[in-house]
Amino acid sequence: MTICRFIPHRCLPRRCKIFFVAAVCFICIHWSTIHRHGQHAYRHHRQPRPTLDHEFLAGARPKRNAEAAKHTGDVKPSSTTSKTTTTEKPKPIRATLNIVKKEFAKTTEKPTTRKKATSSTKSTTTESTTTTTTLGKCSPGRPVMFLKTHKTGSTTLANIFLRYAEKYKLLAGLPPTRKWELGGYPAPFKKALVDPVPKTRYDVLAHHSRYSEEIPEVMPDDTLFVTSLRDPVDNFESGFGFFRDFPYPQWLGDNPQIHKFLDDPRKYYDKTTPWHFRAKNYMAFDLGLEYESDDESYMNEAIKLTEHRFGLVMITDRFEESAILLKHELCMDVEDVAYLRLKVRKESDRKSMSPEYQDKIKNWNKLDTALYDHFNALLDEKIKAFGKEKMQAEIEELNEKVEQLNTKCIERYSQFDAKPWISRIVLKPKAGAICEKMSMGEVLFSDTLRTSQKKGVTTKKKIKVIQPMMEELLELLRKEQVKILGNDAVSFSSGNAGSRH
Repeated sequence: MTICRFIPHRCLPRRCKIFFVAAVCFICIHWSTIHRHGQHAYRHHRQPRPTLDHEFLAGARPKRNAEAAKHTGDVKPSSTTSKTTTTEKPKPIRATLNIVKKEFAKTTEKPTTRKKATSSTKSTTTESTTTTTTLGKCSPGRPVMFLKTHKTGSTTLANIFLRYAEKYKLLAGLPPTRKWELGGYPAPFKKALVDPVPKTRYDVLAHHSRYSEEIPEVMPDDTLFVTSLRDPVDNFESGFGFFRDFPYPQWLGDNPQIHKFLDDPRKYYDKTTPWHFRAKNYMAFDLGLEYESDDESYMNEAIKLTEHRFGLVMITDRFEESAILLKHELCMDVEDVAYLRLKVRKESDRKSMSPEYQDKIKNWNKLDTALYDHFNALLDEKIKAFGKEKMQAEIEELNEKVEQLNTKCIERYSQFDAKPWISRIVLKPKAGAICEKMSMGEVLFSDTLRTSQKKGVTTKKKIKVIQPMMEELLELLRKEQVKILGNDAVSFSSGNAGSRH
């Protein structure tokens, strides 16, 4: 009523005065109640609360990992973890957090770790004989190193791998321009002689190189290492007919005869002759092995070493079966492993070998023979694990695709200008880009790839240095070759290099 006296009577009727006074009283009582609760909350807030000290946080993570390990079996509880969980009874807030962490470990870490363990088990049980292959598991764009051996259909295979690099925009290590020798061949592989210089490592190597321990240094850990072997009889006969510069003319005259050499190979074989290693266990030479050794114990050691280094050893005489296994290792499509045959020697130039001379070739090339026999038998095991019926169905699909490409692309095989005994592909007019790519030898393909890698956004991020002075790289290559071959035998156009293949 006191408040009402200060309000003019002309402004408010009596009823309004009573309502106004009641509202003011209600507000005052409500404010008093809120103030009392606020003081209580403030005093409670000022009380010290338990803290998550560093010692507790340090012990919480091992405990969570230990709980996950109990479910997966991957990690054994450490002594530190046991000490953390038994020293003192945790405070209520810590106990609550531990329960939450345990539940989090069960719901999140358990599936991830278990999946990893399952994957590891599959990898181990599927391929127990090699260290890098995981038949049945693959990853598109996986790094691959193809050690290109001589006279094993490797030019055709190199084309497959270079197309693979181009498809997935992978960084390929290349020899100098217009050269086929990667890493200083025939010297053991040297990473300083590869173009370009990578920021980390290469994704693909697919040119002629001689194996050395520097190769794994420039490839990622998950790289698939691949090489190819051929029946030593066919391989030796093919090499004898193909290499007409060294060493056979120096030993047998201008028109060397393979039968004459095989009748007494030790009489003619001379280690002082450039490229002499072409004449004995040439596949083993490329694989970085002691190619002149015929010792039984070393041959067994060489087989184990090669099996350890390579996840897949392809067999030229069983090209389609090997290509199907490669297809599944690298998540390829049938189009990716389809091919046109490159660097094919004329049928008229081939020499048939009687059983007597076949035995002479095998006895002279014992290490190559032992390697071939072992990995040919290992291929049988891989095909059995893959499934023979499934393999046959995929071979038929591949052969059908190859036949389609031959019909679409090839007009005829013609004489190769630099080596008349070699046939080269003549493409049909307007055959298309895929035919152009498939008909490229490694020299032309590598120069094409080098240009695209300089321009490509994806690959440029992986490149540290594009060799600015190719002349310097060529000179370094020449010096390495001179150490092996001598000055007279080294020329930039020797060996397999050519304008197209």
